Amino acid sequence: MQSWQWNTPPVFFQWGGAFSLLIEYLRSQSKRWAVCCGRHFYENGWSQWREKALSCGLEVEIWVISGGEPTVGMVDELITSLRKWQPEALVGIGGGSVLDATKAAAAMLVHEGSVQEYLEEVGSKTLTSSPLPWVGVPTTAGTGSEATKNAVIIVPDKRVKRSLRHDSLWAKAVFLDPQLTVSSPWEVTVNAALDAFVHLLEAAVSKKAHPWAFALADSLLEDIVEGLRQVKKDPLSSWAREKLLIASTAGGIALANAGLGAIHGFAATLGGMTSIPHGRVCGILLDHVVERNSRYTDVYERLSIVKRYGKTAGFVRFLSEWKDFLGIEKNFRGFSLDLSAEEIVRLSTSSSMKANPAEVPFEEWVSMWQELV
Repeated sequence: MQSWQWNTPPVFFQWGGAFSLLIEYLRSQSKRWAVCCGRHFYENGWSQWREKALSCGLEVEIWVISGGEPTVGMVDELITSLRKWQPEALVGIGGGSVLDATKAAAAMLVHEGSVQEYLEEVGSKTLTSSPLPWVGVPTTAGTGSEATKNAVIIVPDKRVKRSLRHDSLWAKAVFLDPQLTVSSPWEVTVNAALDAFVHLLEAAVSKKAHPWAFALADSLLEDIVEGLRQVKKDPLSSWAREKLLIASTAGGIALANAGLGAIHGFAATLGGMTSIPHGRVCGILLDHVVERNSRYTDVYERLSIVKRYGKTAGFVRFLSEWKDFLGIEKNFRGFSLDLSAEEIVRLSTSSSMKANPAEVPFEEWVSMWQELV
């Protein structure tokens, strides 16, 4: 008998109204909130939001998260600073890096030591206490981190990205407002959307996939394709921005409940060794990994988007053409990776590799990477 995991935080959706809803929610939960945010919100929204929060009786202070994906050192420094202020709960307002840092801080504020000690495949400790409550407000449509139970952290001394993962790390609430994503430039929008696309696709076919995760992917993969086409024509399109944000959060829900696959397994390796944006890595790998997997499984052919393009071979051709339309590189040669094909495959041991839908031989992966580097 199969058993399926299905968890998701409560989601509040309103065009242009996320911050009003957020303050109402915060008032009902706690008084002293630490706000972790990206620089864009700090420079364009913090003063007004802070004034309203204070007028409602809340105590708020801000921590700006900048400089790319969170590292062990950055998270440890954030936790040290937060401890001095002693928040009752946290709010994350920003992209995936901000949300991951917020989530990790919520956990580590009630645990001793460095976050590195608790990361998968790196540390030896396990989270034992419930984290401080945290709330997520995404401002990009890609990672879905607001709806997952893991925070992805770079470990510089080991040159890897690994997850802080626990069933207690779900957000207490998520606030979605597509208006917050409209200012994202084309390249950021594309990289984020490709991450969401891969989340849905890999969750639908992973070894831990089940009908609910599949249903999300099957209904929303096309929305990302159409949403990006529309944003390229009209960056202010409310229809497109809404579809991309909903699909992004759905991708987070799907991956948290059904796992991922080799695209994210390889991306975890490159993420710890290069500065290439995560979504870009996923986009470059997308058609190549699907093609290699399809030599050993026909699982993709259950998806409507794959049927539309004439089984997996046609889907791979579509992905290649779609990447051209989006401006995504065919390979990694322009990035001068200081890694051989064999090294990349050997180092890719994250949990995502274990959930890949096909048992692709080591030599096949090496052959694929030799074409990419």
